[in-house]
Amino acid sequence: MTRAKKPVAPVAEEKPPIPPDFSPSDAPPLRPAASAILISRAGGLRVLWVRRSDTNPFLGGFHSFPGGRYDREDGPLSERLEENLKSMARCAARETFEETGLLVGFAGSLPPIEEQRRLRRDVLEGKASFWGIAEGAWKLRFDRAPYIPCGRWITPHFSRVRFNTCFFLVELPEPSPPDVWPGELESGEWIDPAEALRQWDEDTVMLAMPTLHTIQLLAEGSHGLPARLHAIPEANGVPSRSVHVRPAITMVPLRSETRRPATHTNAVVVGDGDVVIVDPGSADPA
Repeated sequence: MTRAKKPVAPVAEEKPPIPPDFSPSDAPPLRPAASAILISRAGGLRVLWVRRSDTNPFLGGFHSFPGGRYDREDGPLSERLEENLKSMARCAARETFEETGLLVGFAGSLPPIEEQRRLRRDVLEGKASFWGIAEGAWKLRFDRAPYIPCGRWITPHFSRVRFNTCFFLVELPEPSPPDVWPGELESGEWIDPAEALRQWDEDTVMLAMPTLHTIQLLAEGSHGLPARLHAIPEANGVPSRSVHVRPAITMVPLRSETRRPATHTNAVVVGDGDVVIVDPGSADPA
């Protein structure tokens, strides 16, 4: 769950390549964000995913990992990558607490659960600063070491809302149950990645591309995860030019002579062997 936050500059890193059929003025601004891929091997590999509410204006009804927008209280953003990763790991930790009630990566004596819930409620209502209480009143120490960077995904340029999201892999010794409050999210659970992939293949869940990519790799095993998760361009800040909407259905927005403010019309590729292409008939040679 995220609160209304002041606009800030994107995470300062290298600029991704621009697709040849795209003018930068067409795209909404990027918003820095962070997400935590929480896994546990206790009793078999499992990953924590949450289901976004159908009324959520961004990816409503999709399953994803805990995470959300960067807030200035998470720390500074600058041209220094290491400093940015520290701030974005803090963002992932705060958002994980807001969305699931889990305090991940903290050392010190945790307060009683009711006090944790009270802070969570106050933070979501904009009445308290998470880091001010966690590191101040509670005297907890955040350890960034468990937050292993495993990709940076940029929402495609044709999206109405765009994020520059740092993903972190965090392994927990035991899979603590999430406490998801209705609102932006609907539910959360630990799941076997193979079962999650089966649900995608049977078209019973919706997954954005970073979530799908992660679950596909987790279903193959947990060996060498950070490197494997980084191994495609999209996981390194290269905006995708297509979206896997459903199993065997891929959407490819193409520049077209449509009504402003729209600039593209979707081509749809159906199939995973022989395919059918629904072509919008763009006059753009690209």
